[in-house]
Amino acid sequence: MMKGKLAGRVAIVTGAGRGIGRAVAQTFATEGAAVVAGARSSSDLEALVEEITGRGARAIAVAGDIGDPATSERLVRAAVETFGGCDVLANLAAIGGPVGNVEELDPDDWNQTFRINVTGTFLACRAVLPEMKRRGGGRIVNVASGLAERVQPGQSAYSATKAAVVQFSRVLAEEARDAGINVNAVHPGIVRTKMVADLLSLPPEGVNESMVKRLRALDADGLIIETETSASFFVWLVSECTDTGKFLKIDEFLR
Repeated sequence: MMKGKLAGRVAIVTGAGRGIGRAVAQTFATEGAAVVAGARSSSDLEALVEEITGRGARAIAVAGDIGDPATSERLVRAAVETFGGCDVLANLAAIGGPVGNVEELDPDDWNQTFRINVTGTFLACRAVLPEMKRRGGGRIVNVASGLAERVQPGQSAYSATKAAVVQFSRVLAEEARDAGINVNAVHPGIVRTKMVADLLSLPPEGVNESMVKRLRALDADGLIIETETSASFFVWLVSECTDTGKFLKIDEFLR
C-alpha cells in the first residue's frame, strides 16, 4: 500500500478524464488512495489509469454519462467490488454550457447544463451515501465556481448550476452530518485548463468581452492557478479539512 495523506482511502473522482479532475485523480493516487476514475471518454480514462498504475498506484476506470443514474451506480459498485468500499467522492464532472444573453439561449442547451452539472452531482452523491454510511463516514467535495456568486453576463446557465451545487451541498451536509459524512462545495480557482486556454485565445469582444479581459488580467498578474495546485487543495479538503456545509475557496487555502 502506498503511503500518503490518503493511504487506505478509496476515492471516486468524476470528470477525471481531463483538466482539474485528471489532476485530482492523479494526486489522490500519489497520496495513497485507490481511485475509481469516471468520465465520458473511455480513451481519456484508459490513459489516466495507465499513468497511475504505471507508477505503482491503484486506479480503475468507469466510463459513462454522469447524467445517467446507471453511471453513478456503476462507479460505486466498482469501488466496492474492486477496493472494498468508498471513503471519498470528488464531483468534478461539468460542462461550460451555452454562452450568451438569456433570450439567445437554446432551452435544450440550458437543460443539458443542469443535467450534467447539477443532476450529475446529485446522482453521484445519492449513489455513494449508503456505502459511506456503512463505513461510518466519508468526505464529499462538489465543485462549484466563483460564478456561483459573481455576476458574469452571458454565463447564466453555468452560473445558475454552480449556485445550485452550493446550496445542494449545504442541504446534504446537514442531512449527512450525523452519519459522519462531510460535504462541501468548493471554488477550485481559475485554473489553467483547456477551457481557460481557449477563452484566453478569443478576441475580447461580444458576450465574452468582460470575461476574456478579466482572464487576461489575471494571467498577466500570475493569478491563474496550475492544475497541480488546485489538486493539492482537494487533498487537503478530504484529508485535513473538518468543515461541512461550507462554500470553500482555494484563495483561502493558499493564504
